[in-house]
Amino acid sequence: MGAGTAATGVTPTVRLYFVSDGILVAVPRSATGPVDAETAVAMLFSGPTSPEQLHGLTTELPQLAVEPHRQTPAPTRAPLGVRVRTRADTVAIELPQDLKSPLPRTAADQLICTAAAARLIADPDLDSARVTVTGHTRTGRWRTEGSSTTCPGRVTPVSPSATPSTLPGQSPAL
Repeated sequence: MGAGTAATGVTPTVRLYFVSDGILVAVPRSATGPVDAETAVAMLFSGPTSPEQLHGLTTELPQLAVEPHRQTPAPTRAPLGVRVRTRADTVAIELPQDLKSPLPRTAADQLICTAAAARLIADPDLDSARVTVTGHTRTGRWRTEGSSTTCPGRVTPVSPSATPSTLPGQSPAL
């Protein structure tokens, strides 16, 4: 017996984590297809959109070169040298070897929370997801770990028509 037809008209949404005034902020972002940890990490490395930037959202991730795939839309192209692997409840992210220093904690948290959120969307039966971020510098290898259980849960909606004064917790402009 078949499962029926697939739902239509549903736009997949992923939760990306950017920075506002030094604090990690969850932002919903529409995706063009199914979302997995690799896609979410690629979207995160593309940085905040113009409307998100107008709301004061930034990133602490380094700018990395992107693979020049013409068939893949720019926001979902994998940064060169970034490998994302998923196994059960764990996501492993390996960064390129040419980084000058380990990621700042907030940048690592951006990756950890974004990958964990995507993993939980991809497998809704999971209660939590663990993420390991590793990298290499001139002084050696570094590693940081985290979990979805330590990520901020509140989502800040940002839309092209929204203005900075309409963010939750702020008074509207007069």
